[in-house]
Amino acid sequence: MANQNKEIVQKATGKIRTHIAQKLNLINDNLLRFVWIHDFPFFEMDEEKNINFAHNPFGLCQGGIEAIKKAKKQDKEALLELKAHQYDIAVNGFEVLSGGVRNPDPKALIEVFNLVGYSTTEVQNQFGHMLEAYEYGAPNHAGFAWGIPRLLMVLLGEENVREVVPFPKNGSGIDPLTNSPSEIKETQLKEIGLKIDFD
Repeated sequence: MANQNKEIVQKATGKIRTHIAQKLNLINDNLLRFVWIHDFPFFEMDEEKNINFAHNPFGLCQGGIEAIKKAKKQDKEALLELKAHQYDIAVNGFEVLSGGVRNPDPKALIEVFNLVGYSTTEVQNQFGHMLEAYEYGAPNHAGFAWGIPRLLMVLLGEENVREVVPFPKNGSGIDPLTNSPSEIKETQLKEIGLKIDFD
């Protein structure tokens, strides 16, 4: 299998491997196999061949801003080699936890956003509240969040997360309990003073 896009090859071979394992009955559904995944790439190349964030833009790059500055002086390939302080736990092929170390330096955050094409003004307008929090001395910190529905799905042997979510959306993305999202009525728009103009 060959493709100039490494990510496409990795995803395709992963699906092939899983399919073969299922066909050959190599998967033991009675076992829970946990794995830590770490050393995610900090940057990736988008379809237009521009550098972009691979995951969380507020994460800390291994080696800090100094590593980014050093790689920037080299080339895009050097930037793509940088790793993030980010981690996941997967069980039986499903991500059930995701986390990482945050970048506590507002100046470094702005510099990294500038590198991927955001202006300082854009960063301030969109994320000023977070940058300001760091100005008050928020310490360097890390964290994670469990994907409890996915973990329950694996533990209960379900094939779809909708089977373990209390109010799941159907295949069309609609919540049958509240019928949302649904069409907004003209009267609702008037009540809150909004007008939709498609011209």
